Amino acid sequence: MKKRISLFIICLAQFCFAQNKEVLVAKLKNAKLDSVKSNILNELSKEAIKNGSSEGLSYGKQAQVVSEKINYINGMAHAYSNIGYCFLLEHNYDSAMHYFNKGIVKTTNTKHKSINSELLNRKAAVFYYTGITDSSLWYFKKALNQYEALKDSSAVIKLLNNIGAISLRTGDMDGAIVCFFKCLGYDEKQKNEMAVAMDYNNIGIILTEKKEFSSALSYLQKALQIKTKNKDTLEILRTSINIANVHYQKKDFTNSIKQYLQALKLGNNIKKYTDEYSQITNNLGECYSSIGEYNSAMNYLNTSLEIKQKVGNKSGIAATLGNIGQVCYRQLNFEKAIEYYTKSNKIAVETSDIQFQKNAQQVLIVCYLNLNQKEKALHAFSKFNLLQDSLFNETSAKQIVETQIKYETGKKETENKLLQQQNNIKTLENENNTQKLKVQTQTILILIACIIIATIIVLWQISLARIKKQKRALEIEKKLQQDRERISRDLHDNVGGQLSYVMFSLEGKEEVSEDKRKEKSYNLANTLRSVTGNLRETIWALNQEKLTVQDIADKLKTYTRNVFAYSNTKIKFEEFIENDQTLNPAFALNLFRICQEVINNVFKHAQASELIITVIKNKKISIIIADNGIGFAQELANTESYGLTNLKVRADEINATLSIDTEIQKGTKITIVV
Repeated sequence: MKKRISLFIICLAQFCFAQNKEVLVAKLKNAKLDSVKSNILNELSKEAIKNGSSEGLSYGKQAQVVSEKINYINGMAHAYSNIGYCFLLEHNYDSAMHYFNKGIVKTTNTKHKSINSELLNRKAAVFYYTGITDSSLWYFKKALNQYEALKDSSAVIKLLNNIGAISLRTGDMDGAIVCFFKCLGYDEKQKNEMAVAMDYNNIGIILTEKKEFSSALSYLQKALQIKTKNKDTLEILRTSINIANVHYQKKDFTNSIKQYLQALKLGNNIKKYTDEYSQITNNLGECYSSIGEYNSAMNYLNTSLEIKQKVGNKSGIAATLGNIGQVCYRQLNFEKAIEYYTKSNKIAVETSDIQFQKNAQQVLIVCYLNLNQKEKALHAFSKFNLLQDSLFNETSAKQIVETQIKYETGKKETENKLLQQQNNIKTLENENNTQKLKVQTQTILILIACIIIATIIVLWQISLARIKKQKRALEIEKKLQQDRERISRDLHDNVGGQLSYVMFSLEGKEEVSEDKRKEKSYNLANTLRSVTGNLRETIWALNQEKLTVQDIADKLKTYTRNVFAYSNTKIKFEEFIENDQTLNPAFALNLFRICQEVINNVFKHAQASELIITVIKNKKISIIIADNGIGFAQELANTESYGLTNLKVRADEINATLSIDTEIQKGTKITIVV
């Protein structure tokens, strides 16, 4: 359940400055142009960051002010990058992401590709440290592609290191070790001793995961020797942890505990290295738990949990909560084990970590059975099966298609070889006959050759048509599967949760007052009405052989009038449908759900006196939903908030473009174009 080995991503370019701080400050005093001032302030910020000075943030913000004053894009981008990095070092991930996003917006589709790549790289690091692995990998790869286009070999190697880290986290050991050996080869050519030590460290981590303990220790000892020679306390600490991890994986808990405790004694200020300190305390807790010293285990695990909660390390919090639950389980304290594993599972759901969720449900099944809570055990077992299926289905569909294509391709190749062999035999026979009867058989040979060629052409065309037919069938099946998944998810999101609430509310046996029962009945009635409405809308879409843009417009009118029936909000509809279009029911339902969610947000939050819904159909379908409500800050439209993310995910599924134009106290306009 636990990924005990932490990899430390080198997510930042190495800064190399010819001038020291005093020289830069002197240049700043003599600078006349604001653009020059911005460049010097950004260099001062980088110099301060490099030397661990708190002045890095101050210089970065000064550079931001000067650059924004003259709209100096390059200066703004570097300032946002430096400021965001300062927040990243402080584990203030929200602020770091805010500044990195600002920089990316400024430099996208411009000539500033180098700084844009750096910002993408750092944004990926934020996702990595907050446990959002898929997004982290996507941004690392995007930055890698840009650095490759820029032919920046040093940056490419650092990105390969980062991608290797993601591969390790997702269990792709072979992919990770390929990345790290590439890094090692490059760093050895550059004679970069500390970088080579980092590569040795990373390779040792992978070999530990692959259970090749002897080789792992060899690489880690090489790394430790170089880091000790360079007196780099933090890196010595990290490699010492990894050596202890090897002993843990070997179940040599005595040596593992000894190595972890030695790591804690490496420096007086070890607690300032929060990632490393939390990892050591977590791993010590696991070791003591494994040998039955549960009090020591709980002390270390609670220390680790406190640190991870402070810095917001969600993936780490989920792991440590699971470890505490394991201690409770081993002590046969099943109630406490359920409490901690439930918390761990909740965070694992937020970070989309299916493996953590699976392991949590597996232990919960056993705990519930030991407490004779069979219904809860059955519920946990159902969740476990769903998670098991999700892991299997994610790969099996691709494997099935790939296997089928390989089979069909091999079959066609075999058929073609047989045909070719048959043709060769016929040709030899014809040549022998030609020697005997040259004159008489000349015409016959020509006819036979024509027949053979025609046969080959016909067979080739038949084979080609068969392959195209199979390809179309696969595409249709894939599209049907996507539609099924989209509809299933829609029913799950909109109906499943509400029915679960009704079920648990009806099963409750607690004694309540008459007022409480009335309130409960009212809430259940509202929930069931909502469920009925959602099912009606889904059935409306699926029961139609065809749906048009006009059908969606009419459905939106009905829905909006029902929602605002008892409010003072003025509703206005506008339609400009020049040439109506037949739509796929699943597509139409998803488009309606997007509009439905926007309308619900207006009703709940906008405080609008007027709502205008405009449906346009010419070459594309455009739906504009505008209100004159309180609006919100435009910057929030670019953040990863749950509500907006849900809208964007739905829009992506139907290849729609979603744009948000808003301003505080001036209303909001949301445009969907597809």
